[in-house]
Amino acid sequence: MIIDLHIHSTFSDGELTPEQIVATAVRKEITIISITDHDEMAGYVKARKNAPANLHVIPGRRGRWRITYTRLLYKP
Repeated sequence: MIIDLHIHSTFSDGELTPEQIVATAVRKEITIISITDHDEMAGYVKARKNAPANLHVIPGRRGRWRITYTRLLYKP
């Protein structure tokens, strides 16, 4: 079993369309993939729609988070 759980499509910063990703996965005999585009699920939706029955496409999403730093003060 071959698995790739971190793939970006052209809906994010990847080089392949979801259809090309599915075709590549089938050719390489990958059985499980996850499209993990930045803040976007459309790549997953297209890949899932075009995947054959023997290729499992798991939903994924790489989120961008705004980090807020808080200063904690401690007085003994």
